[in-house]
Parts: sequence; structure tokens; C-alpha cells
Amino acid sequence: MTEDKKLDRRVVRTRQRLRSALFELILEEGFDRLTIKQITDRADLNHATFYLHYRDKQELLMRSMEEVFQDLVARINEADMGSFSPDQPPLPLILVFEHVRDYADFYRVMIDDRSGTAFMEQLRSTIAEISLGRIQQMRALVDGKPSSVSDELSANYAAGALVGVVAWWVKGDMQQDPADLALQIGGIIMRGLYASLGLIR
Repeated sequence: MTEDKKLDRRVVRTRQRLRSALFELILEEGFDRLTIKQITDRADLNHATFYLHYRDKQELLMRSMEEVFQDLVARINEADMGSFSPDQPPLPLILVFEHVRDYADFYRVMIDDRSGTAFMEQLRSTIAEISLGRIQQMRALVDGKPSSVSDELSANYAAGALVGVVAWWVKGDMQQDPADLALQIGGIIMRGLYASLGLIR
């Protein structure tokens, strides 16, 4: 392994530790009262290491939001979207819930803290874009005829509902399995929203 690769892994691990410490402490103390010393103590790192990566705690929070969001987008972009069936959990929905589970502390912070508003809106917008693509893909497979209900409105409706379910799931300690949630929500979307759009009969 080259020194550059070792360094890259070390940087990733360090940033993960700082990010995890930040989210844990926000849940305990709130963001405004946090100090860099508290973050580095929790991450078991020194001040100098922190400032090699971030200017202040605000930059740590903003960069962490960007990195988590980029991971979600990468997971969805790299996945095979699969078939359309109300009896099979849609893969994009599974990926969303698995991502939320993997970054549980992050989502708890984003849902409860004002600083998370921008991230949650970005999440809703991305899901709406994916949903619109699915609707258009299905319309092409059916007959290509437009519905009296706007595709964009429908996609944003579905995205808003999904983000609401994510918040409910996180606040309920994520007791339901991601695949089971995806199956239930996929069924609602297929039999309800897609039916109203004339995409299934």
C-alpha cells in the first residue's frame, strides 16, 4: 500500500471520528454550546489535528452534511433501480432507509436541529428528482400519455411524504426493518399515487 493511500485512509478515519463526536455531542449538549475541545476530547484527538481539517465547528458541520449527502447520492446512483412491482420493496427506498440507519445520529441531529433544515430540503429535492424519473420511466412503458395530475407535483408529494416517514422512523428509534418499510411505502405509492397517474391498473 502506498503512503498516499495510507494517508487517505487516515484522513477518512480522522474525519469520521470528528463527525461522530460532533453528532453525539449535539444530541447531548446542542450545537451552540459545543467547544472544539469537547469535540476533540470525544474523538480522542488533539486540537492541532482538528485544525488540520477544519477551521471551526461550523465548517465541520457543513462538511459533514455534504459528505453524508454525497454518500446517499452515490449509493442510489450506483444501484440497479429494479422492476416496478407493489409486491417487491423498491431498491431506492431500501437504500434511503439503510442510509438513515447507517447515519442514525446524524439524522437525529438533522431532524431536531435548525441547522439540519437545509440538508432535509436537499434530501427531499433529491428524492423528488428520483421519483420523477421513475414516474417518467413508467409512463414510457405504459403508453406515454400524460395524466391530468402533474408528474412533478406527484414526485414532490411522494418525496415530502417519504421525508416525513424518515423523521417518524428516526424519532421512533428505527424499530422497523428498512426493507419492510420500503415494501409498505412502495405499495402505497404503486397502488395509490401511480394508480392515480394512470401508470398501473
